[in-house]
Amino acid sequence: MNKQKKLLLLAISTGIGYANAASSSQLQIKQVIVGPQTGDKPTNFSINVSLINNYKDIDNWQFGFYMPRNFRKTSKSNLNLTMKICDNTNQCAPLSYQKAKFTDPDLSTVFTTIVKPQGKYPLQKGKKYQISLLHNSSSSPQNYASFPQNFFITDDDSVINLATNYASYNLTSATNKQNQVANQKRISNNWSNSDTTEPIVNIIPMPTQVTAINSSNPFILDDNLAIHNLAELDKEQLKFWQQALKQDHDLTPDIDTKDATSGIILNKVSNSKMENPEGYDIEITAKAITINASNAAGFFYALQSLRQLWFKNTAIPSMTILDTPKFKYRGILLDVARHYFTPKELKNFIDVMATSKLNTLHLHLSDDEAFRLELDNYPDLAKKASHRGYGQLIGPIAFPQKNLGKTSKDEKVATADSDYGGSYSSDDIRDLIKYANSRQITIIPEIDIPGHSRAMMKAMPEAFYEPEDHSEYAGYGDDSIPVCAYGSSTKLGKKFTSAITGILNDTASLFSNQTTLYATNNEVSIGGDEVFKGTWKDAPSCQVSPWNSMSETEKEHYFLGMLNDDAKVNKLKLSGWHEFLTDKNGNVNNSNAIANDDVGHVWVWNNYSVKSSAIATKLANANYPVVLDYSDYLYMNMTYNADIHEPGFYGDTKFSDTNALLSSVNPVAKTLKSTKHPEQILGIEGALWTDIIPSYSQLQYMAFPKIAGLAEAAWSYSSYASAKPQWQSLASRLGCGKTGFLAYLNQTYSIIYRGYPNGIKLEAPLLCN
Repeated sequence: MNKQKKLLLLAISTGIGYANAASSSQLQIKQVIVGPQTGDKPTNFSINVSLINNYKDIDNWQFGFYMPRNFRKTSKSNLNLTMKICDNTNQCAPLSYQKAKFTDPDLSTVFTTIVKPQGKYPLQKGKKYQISLLHNSSSSPQNYASFPQNFFITDDDSVINLATNYASYNLTSATNKQNQVANQKRISNNWSNSDTTEPIVNIIPMPTQVTAINSSNPFILDDNLAIHNLAELDKEQLKFWQQALKQDHDLTPDIDTKDATSGIILNKVSNSKMENPEGYDIEITAKAITINASNAAGFFYALQSLRQLWFKNTAIPSMTILDTPKFKYRGILLDVARHYFTPKELKNFIDVMATSKLNTLHLHLSDDEAFRLELDNYPDLAKKASHRGYGQLIGPIAFPQKNLGKTSKDEKVATADSDYGGSYSSDDIRDLIKYANSRQITIIPEIDIPGHSRAMMKAMPEAFYEPEDHSEYAGYGDDSIPVCAYGSSTKLGKKFTSAITGILNDTASLFSNQTTLYATNNEVSIGGDEVFKGTWKDAPSCQVSPWNSMSETEKEHYFLGMLNDDAKVNKLKLSGWHEFLTDKNGNVNNSNAIANDDVGHVWVWNNYSVKSSAIATKLANANYPVVLDYSDYLYMNMTYNADIHEPGFYGDTKFSDTNALLSSVNPVAKTLKSTKHPEQILGIEGALWTDIIPSYSQLQYMAFPKIAGLAEAAWSYSSYASAKPQWQSLASRLGCGKTGFLAYLNQTYSIIYRGYPNGIKLEAPLLCN
C-alpha cells in the first residue's frame, strides 16, 4: 500500500468517521490566540495554540498548518521568532521549522508551516499542550481568511486533521466593531457621493446612448416571432439567439433571410457606418427589433443587451440604443494555478464574462503551486506538478479551511493530506477556446517565469533547478528558474534553454488561431513579475560576465531579451506584467527591454494606482500596448470590506467592493490624460488571484457583483462622463433581488452572488430598503 493510501484522516469538520481515527474529543484544538502579544510590535503578531491529546501517545510527530504568513527565518525576516511547545506541567521543548531538500517531497513551503520538537518530546495521552509561535515580523492578520487554519499532526506516515471554527479564535487586536462602523460609513459615503442620475434602461454595462421612442406600444415577444438573418450570421451565432429565446421565454422563432418589417431583423452594415467593430445599434418599435452591426461581435453584444431588456418581460418598450465600447481590451485574469477549476466551471465563468461584454480571459496556468497545462512534449510538467498534498513532491500549499470561507457545503476543498489538483489536456484547451471565441472572448495563456516558477522547477529539476544556488530572497525561495544558464554550453544550460523555448512555443501554438477580433497569434504571457531582491545572487551560473555585474532585475531583462531574440522564440508575441520591462523605478529598461513591437500586452498592476499610473504612462509613451490592472481598484480577490468574516486579501485595499471597481474610472482617466499616446492604453482588467479562493462557489462570491463594476468601467462611456461615480445608477440596475442584473445572472447562469438572494442590498441598503 502506498503512502497516500495509508494516510489517516481525522475529518472533524465534516463528521466523516474512519476506522482507528481520533475523534474530535480525543485530539482537539481548543483555542487559537493570534495577534500582537507581549514583546510584539503593534504591526506584528504571535500565535498560541491550545491542544488536548486524549487519543494516544504520539512519539514521532510534526505539527503543521496553513496561514498566508511565512514562519521561515531569514537574515531580514522573523529575526526574533521563537517556537516552542509546553505541556500543562510546564515541560517544554523548542520547535524547529521543517524544510525538505528541494527535490524531495515538500515539508514547510512559505504559507505552509511544519514544525517538530528538537529532541525527544512525545505528545502524551491525557495532557494539554500549548504551541507558541512568537514574534513573527509579518503584519498581524485581520480576518479569518488570514488566520492560521487547517491544522494537522503527522504521526509517522499518517495525517490527523484538526479542524477549527470561528469560536476557536481569539484575535488580540480585535477591531471588528470599529471596522463594521467604518464599513457602514463607507457604504453611506459611496451612496451620497455618487451621481444621482437614474438609468434610462436596465442594461449592464450601460449603453452609450439610449433614446425612448414616443410610443405607448411595446414590442411583444410571442409565438409568432421570426428572426430575419439579413446579416448572414452563421449557424453557431444564430444558435445563441435561438437558445436565448428558448431559455428566457420558451419561444422557438422561425429563422429566414427574408427582407421584412416585423420580427427581429439582423442587418449587417459596413465598417464605415459602424466605426467600432464591436459596436451595435438597436431600434425597437411595436413591429420590429432591428439590429445593425458590422460583424458577429456586434450582433452578439446586441443580444446580451436585449436579454437583459426582456428578462421576465415579453413586452419591450420602444427605444433606440447606440452602443460602442470605450476600450478594446476588457478582461479578467483568472488564476487556475493556485486552485483548479474544471472546464465546466470555466465555461460558466466565460458565460458571465460574455454577458458583461468582457472580451479577454487572461488565464494564469502556472505558478509556485502548480502547472496546469498538459503539453505532449513535456509530460512531467502536468504529471508531477498539477497535484499536491502532504507526502507529495509539491506539498499542501494554499489550502484554506472550508468552514472559514464562503465555500458551498456541497464542494470539497483540500486538507493537508488531500491529493489535490487537476490539469487541462490539449483537447480541453481547444474546446475551451472554441467556447470562448464563439462568445467573443480571447484567451491569453500565462506561463509565469522567471519567478513564480517553483512548480516547473519541482517537476523538471534537471532543466530548471540549480542545486548550488543558495541565494536568500523573499517569497518562496527556490522559485526562480536559472536565467544565467540560458544559452550556455553547460549541461544545465542546454537543458534549460531547450526546455523553456519548447514550453513557450508549445503553449503559444496551442492557443493560436483564435477567431476573435483582437486575438494575437502566438501570444503567450511570461509573467515576469515579483523577482525579488537577492534572487540568483549566489547562483554559480551568475558568477560569470556579464551576469556578475547585474542586479536581479537586470538579469531578468537580459535573459528575456535573449529569449525573445532566440530563433525558436522570436515568432512569438511575449506579454507580461510591467516588471518584465521596467526597473524598480518604473522606467523602461531600454538597453535590454524587449522592443515594443515584439510585445503583445503589458499589464500594469502595483498596489497604489498613483504609482502604477506613472509606470503605465512611461510604457504608453514608449509605445507599449498597456492594460491597466491597478490592484487597489481592480483586484477582485481583495476583501469587500474590513469585516473579520469577509474572505480575501487586504494588503492593497480593504474595500474591494463593486463601487471600487466602478471607481477605477478615476485613476484610469488620469492615466489617459497623462500620456502622450492614450491609444496605447488598450483597456482594463480585473484580477482574480486564487491563493485563498479554494472553490468555484467562493470564486463566485468574490467575483459577483464586482464584475458589474468592472464591466461599466471597461465598456461604458457614461462612467467617465460625470465627476462622481455612477454608483446609484449601477446599483439600481443590479437590482434588489427578484429583478435586475444579479437576478438575471442567478436565473440564467445559476450564479450565487454575494448577498444572494437579496441583490445588491449589502452594498446599497438605501436602495433596497
